[in-house]
Amino acid sequence: MKIQAMLQAIQHRGPDDSSTWNNADISLGINRLTVIDIDGPPPPHWNEDQTCCVICNGEIYNYRELKSSLQQKGHRFATNSDTEVIVHLYEEYGKHAPEHLRGMFAFALYDIPRKQLLLARDRFGEKPLFYYRKNREFAFASEVNGLLALPGLERRLNRAVLSQYLEGGFVREPDTLLDDVYSLPPGHSLTYTAGELTTQPYVQLQYAVDHRLNDIKTAAEAFEPVWQQAIKRQLQSDVPVGALLSGGIDSSMIVAAMAKESAAPVKTFHVRLEGSPTDESAVARTVAEHFGTDHTEITVPGQGFDAQLFWEILDHTGFPLADAATVPFYLISRAVRQQVKVVLSGDGGDELFAGYDYYRNGMAIASLRQVPAPLRRIVLSSLRGIRQLPVAADLPVLRKIIKVLEGAAMSSNDFFPWYFGLFPQEEVARLKQSSVETTPWVPNNRTWATMGPLRQMMWYSTHYNLPLDMLVKTDRMSMANSLEVRAPFLDVAVFDFAATLPDHLLTDRRQGKLILREMLKDKLPVTVLSHPKTGLSTPLHQYWNDDFRHLAYDLIVPPGPLDAVLNKELVLWYLRNGLSQTRDNAHTTVFRSTHQLWLLVQLYGWVHRFKVTV
Repeated sequence: MKIQAMLQAIQHRGPDDSSTWNNADISLGINRLTVIDIDGPPPPHWNEDQTCCVICNGEIYNYRELKSSLQQKGHRFATNSDTEVIVHLYEEYGKHAPEHLRGMFAFALYDIPRKQLLLARDRFGEKPLFYYRKNREFAFASEVNGLLALPGLERRLNRAVLSQYLEGGFVREPDTLLDDVYSLPPGHSLTYTAGELTTQPYVQLQYAVDHRLNDIKTAAEAFEPVWQQAIKRQLQSDVPVGALLSGGIDSSMIVAAMAKESAAPVKTFHVRLEGSPTDESAVARTVAEHFGTDHTEITVPGQGFDAQLFWEILDHTGFPLADAATVPFYLISRAVRQQVKVVLSGDGGDELFAGYDYYRNGMAIASLRQVPAPLRRIVLSSLRGIRQLPVAADLPVLRKIIKVLEGAAMSSNDFFPWYFGLFPQEEVARLKQSSVETTPWVPNNRTWATMGPLRQMMWYSTHYNLPLDMLVKTDRMSMANSLEVRAPFLDVAVFDFAATLPDHLLTDRRQGKLILREMLKDKLPVTVLSHPKTGLSTPLHQYWNDDFRHLAYDLIVPPGPLDAVLNKELVLWYLRNGLSQTRDNAHTTVFRSTHQLWLLVQLYGWVHRFKVTV
């Protein structure tokens, strides 16, 4: 049966149990990772009269409150599963049911009398939901590999969105790099009835500053119970829950709140990448000792690049993913899964509380727009002239100043993909040997226009970088190892609070997450709070060993399908340029050239591995 082949393709997402249900109109199947109601009956879960059933990937964190409210309305529950609340919510609210859910989820609900399928995905995109539609055939799955198990699906490149991948490293939903395969956007639901498909947002992320929150101490005190409740909700589990502890602000916030909720020592995990230019193990150890956690340090061997690992990761992402941090996170997930099934992580903290350095750099660029345009043009023209001189051609400072002035002259729609992406539009046009499709990246409305530079960058990160990069990496690499990763910073109440904070409570010229630092200043040693942000460092140029060189050349140099759409001569230049870099990974030029090559190798590898036609 088709459904069995689809389940087999994504068994890693739920190795504990597998179940199916079907009638003459539909087949549903799910692989289960047992976390809540372990001994309960397998999905799908039903309403009282067996007219509606539901399956769900993920967790509903407010299911106990919802269950209590629904029971008061007369609903009868057959299980202790968090998933069952969805079908009873549907009885009460119909297609508005997703609006009441707080969690990370992708669910499918089938209404038998109406012959109607309802799909929905959580508001930040923590859990994926892909679907295939061609003529009157419709199918859906948590990973694209589930859809690729269908015998009739053509694996044909979606040329219309190739520019998006080259420019930003991802494709904007609902499109994907495959024709007829789509991704349901975060915060959206889909109904499918008698061949008719409709998608609509059930929620939209809003930023509305509360100017009453003007004092950082008062704001921190107001946020404390919001944060503690978010942690409490996400600790609901019938199996032990651990925490990924990097030693940074986000993970320390999580561990501090977990320690407050737990009578037993919290299980924490710190992973050190051998050969990485940064080592935060001492800082993480300080945090663990401070809160008395059951701490485990895991050292991932520095093995350079391994072709088998490259293919394993690509198999699980299903699409090329330009974020090279998938490599260490895959290894981290594999190591942590040996001890626990569920962990909390700091995903979303930088997006909600302005933690990234590039926010402050972007604000500095935006401030230059206050300088009269004629003066900016004169300075830019002069600096470009100076750069033509042999002695100045390779000066990093000069190159950076020119880049900043170019960014200050751009419209919002051009600035954001230029600022966040790897290939500028003019390079994408050269790579494709054609003009680049210009579809809007940002809204063209009054709300967007009234946002300041910081909020605009936070909006862009939350709508694109977070769901299409960060959360893809987290979900695919963790679920490849049957590990559930939860993100308390993406709790609805946490976002709603963060969205009301004035800019000066989020960041200053030196650092971000000011309100989080205020909350932690009496809870952590000063050495932890003053430790600079590093993140998961991926020194790509250290992977450029013979194994990678052979793989890169074998994928790119011979004639292949992508020769029909990309400028082969230019691709080969990027291959040589990326492989020639040996300097420190923090250097901007090295970072860009090595990551540009990684993006291209991922694309060529995907076309080869998945037998994609062009």
